[in-house]
Amino acid sequence: MYRLAAIDLDGTLLTPDKKVSTRSVEALRAWQEHGFKVVLATARPFYRIGKFLRALDLANDHNYAIAFNGGIVMRADGLERIHSHSFSAGGIADAVTYGDSIGAPIFVYVEDKIISNRDDPLYRQKNPDVKFEVAENLNAVAWEGLPVYKIAYVGTPDVVREMRRALPAGFEQEFEVSSSVPQFVDLVPLGTSKAKALEMIGARVGVSADEMVAFGDEDNDAPLLDYAGLAVAMGNASDAIKEMADITCASNADDGVARFLEVLLNARAA
Repeated sequence: MYRLAAIDLDGTLLTPDKKVSTRSVEALRAWQEHGFKVVLATARPFYRIGKFLRALDLANDHNYAIAFNGGIVMRADGLERIHSHSFSAGGIADAVTYGDSIGAPIFVYVEDKIISNRDDPLYRQKNPDVKFEVAENLNAVAWEGLPVYKIAYVGTPDVVREMRRALPAGFEQEFEVSSSVPQFVDLVPLGTSKAKALEMIGARVGVSADEMVAFGDEDNDAPLLDYAGLAVAMGNASDAIKEMADITCASNADDGVARFLEVLLNARAA
């Protein structure tokens, strides 16, 4: 039986308009009532998922959250940090210098804000909970005392695909490269992933990988799905994620996560 559900947020648990559905709340409440654990695993910073943890009744000492694609691991009540892994100064400089060389908008994620080389009014409008600062010369920022957990190059999906194809070969020896949404090339420090974070949580709570079910939709979720005993792709997931998953559920617009958890719970009760 699966005893832990590891769930991505955007494109997975959240509806297309970034909301938590009533059915998701009820399904995750039922999951917890059976004594099972929930891990929200996202590319977002931790401060941006607190409202979802509270809405889903997950903000307690029983559950966990993975932020920045594995850069931070927290107890879901926010009172204990289990792990953090930020960039070295050299890694920040390399990522920023290359992004500048290709003329990319760059989002540098510190713990509680984004610092970018240019303003993005549309992003700020869609994400009013984000503290967004502009520093045209990111290499002039004094990063000491400002741990950086993720760096993203931003563009349209077509531009992002081309940026990923054109990345220097050495990048894969310095960074973990993925896309949490089609508009981002996400960079995190080498060795950081949702899978490694989930492994830490499993060891802490005594749940093995084959007792875990994981849900995702984009390629930053691939390590998570590969690690868990049961890998579930969303109906709206990328083709690559669907190909690697064990099964595909309904889309995030149709409560795919909640429906699948209900099936697992019903099978246990049968």
